[in-house]
Amino acid sequence: MSAPAPDKRPSILVVDDDPTQCVMARESLECAGYAVEEAGDGRSAVELARRQLPDLILLDVQMPVQDGFETCELLRLHLETAHVPIIMVTGQEDLDSIESAYLAGATDFVSKPIHWTILLHRIRYLLRGSRTLAELAQSRTRLANAQRIAGIGSFEIDLETDEHGVSEEVKRIFGFPARAKDPSPFDLLARVHADDRHDLLRAAARCAEYGQPYGAEYRVVTLDGQERVVRTDARRLQDASGARIEGTIQDVTAQKQSEAEIRKLAFHDSLTGLANRRLLRELLEQAIHQSRRSGRALALLYLDLDDFKRINDTLGHPRGDCLLQEVGTRLQDCLRAADRIARDDARAAEVARLGGDEFTILLSEIRDPTDAARVARRICEALAVPFEIDGVDLCITTSVGITISPADGDDPDTLLRNADTAMYHAKETGKNGFQYYTEAMNDRAGHRLTVENELRKAIERDQLMLHYQPRVSLETFAPVGLEALVRWQHDTLGRVPPSDFIPVAEGTGLIRPVGDWILRAACRQARAWQEAGHAVGRIAVNVSAQQLCWTGFTQSVDDALATVGLEGERLEVEVTESSLVHDVQLAAANLEALRERGIQIAIDDFGTGFSSLKLLRQLPLDAVKIDLSFVREIEDHPEAREIVRTIIAMGHNLGMRVVAEGVENENQRDFLAEHGCDEIQGYLFSPPLPPEELIAWFLDATTGDAR
Repeated sequence: MSAPAPDKRPSILVVDDDPTQCVMARESLECAGYAVEEAGDGRSAVELARRQLPDLILLDVQMPVQDGFETCELLRLHLETAHVPIIMVTGQEDLDSIESAYLAGATDFVSKPIHWTILLHRIRYLLRGSRTLAELAQSRTRLANAQRIAGIGSFEIDLETDEHGVSEEVKRIFGFPARAKDPSPFDLLARVHADDRHDLLRAAARCAEYGQPYGAEYRVVTLDGQERVVRTDARRLQDASGARIEGTIQDVTAQKQSEAEIRKLAFHDSLTGLANRRLLRELLEQAIHQSRRSGRALALLYLDLDDFKRINDTLGHPRGDCLLQEVGTRLQDCLRAADRIARDDARAAEVARLGGDEFTILLSEIRDPTDAARVARRICEALAVPFEIDGVDLCITTSVGITISPADGDDPDTLLRNADTAMYHAKETGKNGFQYYTEAMNDRAGHRLTVENELRKAIERDQLMLHYQPRVSLETFAPVGLEALVRWQHDTLGRVPPSDFIPVAEGTGLIRPVGDWILRAACRQARAWQEAGHAVGRIAVNVSAQQLCWTGFTQSVDDALATVGLEGERLEVEVTESSLVHDVQLAAANLEALRERGIQIAIDDFGTGFSSLKLLRQLPLDAVKIDLSFVREIEDHPEAREIVRTIIAMGHNLGMRVVAEGVENENQRDFLAEHGCDEIQGYLFSPPLPPEELIAWFLDATTGDAR
C-alpha cells in the first residue's frame, strides 16, 4: 500500500481556549481550503508551531497559562517561527490590546466578533505576502517575477550607510516613472497620506531601533493624484554585512474595495440602500456611548407605514418595493432639506430600514427631547404627499414611535423595543401621527407643538402685546427710557409666559417674525406717545441672533421706522452676547448700520455669555446691561459684588453707559449708585406695564420722586 499524499493545503494554527471559537474557526477555514491545527493555550501552541511549522497563526489574546502577547513574543524568538504571519484576535475596539499586539510582533489583528468573510480575505493576502517574503530570501530573480505577478514590490534600506533600493513594482505602486532613479525613503514618505504618515514613521522607527517587525496599511497619493491603499511588511536583518531593513509593499486597493463592498452588503438594505438592522445596532451603540460622554440625550424614531399590506395586495409587490424605495429616498431628503434638524435638533441623523415597511431614524445628541416630535411631525407631513409609482398616485401615511435615551433605556434592544411599543400606541390612537414611549413626554411634546401652532396664529392675527418696564437714572432717579417686553394672552391657553414661547420661537424659526412684530409694535407705540406729548425717552427692543445675523435686518428696521414716521434716536436695540458670536462680521455690519440711523446699541445679559473684551471693542456699542442674576446676589455673595464692580468699571472705560437689570430693593440700588452705575430697572420702581398704566406711572414719576 502506497503512503498517502502529503496535505498540500496551507496550514493555519488556531490558538484559542474557547472550544466554540475553535469549532467556528475550523469550519470557516476548512471550507476555504485550509488545513487547521488547534492549540488550547499559548505554551502548547509554541511547541506545536515548532514541530509542525504552520503557514499562518490565528492567536487569541486572552488565554490561560500564557496569554497571546507572551505567546507571540516567544514565537518571534524562535528561528523557525520568527517570520510566520500572526493574526491576533483582540476585543472589539480595544485600542490598548491592538497596540500591545503590534509590540509583541503581530503581523495583523482582528477584532471580535470576527467577520469571517473579511478575515479570509486578509489571510489570503497575508499568506501571499508571506510566501513572497520567503522567496525573497531564496532568490532575487524569483522574487522579481513574483512581484510582477502578485503586484508586490520590495525595498531594502542599509541602516548604517542609508543606501537604499526599491523594485520596479514599488515605483509603479507609488506612481514613479519606471525608468526614474530609485526613490529615496523620503520620496516614498512624501507620497504617504498626511493622516497616515505619523503611524507609519513610528512603526518604521521601532523596526530600525528595536528590530520589531511590522505590518502597516496606509494610503498613498500617487504623482498623478490617484489614491491607493498599500500594505508594507518589513523586518530588520543583522548579518556580517551590517544591519538593514527589508520588506515588501503591496497594493491592496482592490482588497479594500472588496471589503468595503462586502461591508456594504452586510450592513445595508439591498432594496433601499439604507442602513439595515445590523448597522443600526452598531450606530445605536456608538450614539449611546457618545451620549454618556456628552450628557446629551438621543432619540430613536420607529416608523411603520399605515396599511402598507393593502398596497402589496392590490398593486403587487413590485410596486410595493418601488414605494419602499421612494419612502427611503424621501426620508433622507426630508432630513437633508430640514437643515435645522441636522444643525440644531441633532448632531447627526441616520435613516435605516429594519425590514418590510418598518424604518427608523436615529437622532444623536438632541438638544431637547421634544425636538424629536418636530422631526416626527415633519416626516408624517412629507410622507403624506402622494407618491407617483408607474404613473399611479399612491397615498400612504405613517405611525411613529419615539423613545429617548437614557430616559427610556440605554441599550439598543431596550430602545428598539420601546420605540416599537410607542409606534403601536401611535397606530392605536388613530395612525398618521406619533407617540412618545412615556406619557409625560407625550404631554410635553403635545404642549410644545400646541404652543408652536398657536404662536403662528398669534403672529398672523396680531394677538401679541407689549408691556414696558421703565429705566431710571441713578443720578436723578428720573425715568429715562423703557424696555419693550412681549406678552401673550391666549384664549384657551391663558397667559403664556415668555419662558414658554420664546424658546419655541427660537427652535422653530418663528423668532424672526416675532422679533419683527415687536419692532413694528414698539415703533407704533413710540410714535403714538410722541404725538400725545409723552416724553418717555428711548424705547429698547430685544433683537435675536436670527434677526441680527440676517442680511435684511436693517431694511426691516428702516421699514418699521418709516411706516410710522419715527426717528432712529427714539429707538435702542438690545442684543445678547451669544447672538454676537454667530456671525461677528455680519452682526457688526448690521449694528454699525443702526448706529448710522441714530439708533443706540446695548449688550444685554452681560457676564453670562461669551464676554470677550476683544469682541466688545470690535462692535459699536453704547450701553452694557448687567444681568439680573448678578444683581440679585449683590447682598449675599462677594463674588457677585466684585463682578458688578468690574462690569461697571469696564463699561465706563469703554465709553458705555451701564444699566443694571432686576433691581428689587434699596440695598441693591444703593450699591449700584455707590459704584457709579448709570441706570437701573426692576420691580423696585415698576414691573413691566401695559401702555396705559405705563403712562400713568410715568406721569407720577416725573412729577414726584421715583424712589
